[in-house]
Amino acid sequence: MKNPKIILDDHEFLIYRREVNQTTWMCNHYFNKREVRCKVKLITSGRVVQVFGTHTHNPKHKTEKYKNMLSQNVTIVRH
Repeated sequence: MKNPKIILDDHEFLIYRREVNQTTWMCNHYFNKREVRCKVKLITSGRVVQVFGTHTHNPKHKTEKYKNMLSQNVTIVRH
């Protein structure tokens, strides 16, 4: 997959850092201008997704865009 992303609660997350045992994902709005950055991050390890933070913006509802995406069952841990 060229540009993988995670969709959680209608928010998109992009890969920020890959390590041997885990991947850090940042909210798509993190990559905006500094003054409007959303700092919510996910850390994935296997099928466990840890969520850190609260979004500073509303989600975008693009459910038709997600039709062709692969979904997986995971365990979500909110901190």
